[in-house]
Amino acid sequence: METGLSGKVALITGGSQGIGKKISLALAHEGVNVGICARDKKNLAAAAKDITDTSNVDVAAVQADCMNAEQIKVMVASVTEQLGNIDILINCVGRAKAGPFLELTDEDWFDTIHLKLMAAVRVTREVLPQMVHAQSGRIIMIGGVFGIQPNPFSIPMGVVNAGLFNFTKGLAQDVACHNILVNAVAPGRVDTPLFQKLVASQAQRLSCDPNDAMTQILSEVPIGRAADPAEIASVVVFLASNLASYITGEIITADGCWTKCV
Repeated sequence: METGLSGKVALITGGSQGIGKKISLALAHEGVNVGICARDKKNLAAAAKDITDTSNVDVAAVQADCMNAEQIKVMVASVTEQLGNIDILINCVGRAKAGPFLELTDEDWFDTIHLKLMAAVRVTREVLPQMVHAQSGRIIMIGGVFGIQPNPFSIPMGVVNAGLFNFTKGLAQDVACHNILVNAVAPGRVDTPLFQKLVASQAQRLSCDPNDAMTQILSEVPIGRAADPAEIASVVVFLASNLASYITGEIITADGCWTKCV
């Protein structure tokens, strides 16, 4: 089916590894010129090479710390200068420290808020005027199911993702009159480097084999496995495309039926 994406420009924050990288590759496969940002220069260069090696699109790779408001402004300006106005924004960057509530410090909370929620707010604020001027655009937030179904060992991420989803729904109402669609994707367990670290940590904590730790972690996922990051990227491509032209303000779970709430 025709997605209508060829020739458009997308910016993917956290686009150098994991879900963000797969989204960048998937959009490039559809003919989208992609801008990616990340803090790690080596990962950023490797991701840019992978994109150019597997697609015939223009790539702008800009090193930036999305916890820094000034670096965000410079990054958006650089991507715009290299590729043109941004049609699609994917707010993917984010991480959080997990653990028992009483072991989490103010710094752990503030880092999570600034890297996940405030990064999305700030990057969106920089990109949105371009979309308003064009009277068209797609903004997609990548959150996580803990924002819907809380987990006692990942409270900061759950709180921040809940905020991100509220931001998604509020912004969608604000900009719908400009033909700008805003949605969020909430993945569950996804086989990324971060997930592998979780498995290793669980194995160490329980003094068990990593395979046993993975089995335990996935025991609550009815589909019985973690998602491939490319499966999450496919949802994002759909939401960015003409096929989703009447979907906005939605939180799309892609979690193998992990969440149980309605």
